[in-house]
Amino acid sequence: MRELRNVIERASILEDGEWITTAFLPHDLLQTAGGAAPGAKNSALFQLPPEGIALEAVEAELAKQAIERTNGNLTRAAQLLHISRDQLRYKLKKSGDYKENLTD
Repeated sequence: MRELRNVIERASILEDGEWITTAFLPHDLLQTAGGAAPGAKNSALFQLPPEGIALEAVEAELAKQAIERTNGNLTRAAQLLHISRDQLRYKLKKSGDYKENLTD
């Protein structure tokens, strides 16, 4: 999650326009997101809504999706997010979404 936060922060600082595009995203991230070419127009991995959004909400939603995709397996969910299982558990507890029936 920290990596995602850093990527989004960096892109939002460097981007001149209203939208975050792939121009300032790491090359390896672009390859895992479907092979978009760096600097490609209208191919943003994420689009910031005009009214903005809380970064914590984005992190919580991505964590939820990873857990759903892995049927509650925290270790595999953390691998999808490129963070440690302990980092994922911390994020879940912080957001109040941690449930004891999740598997490790």
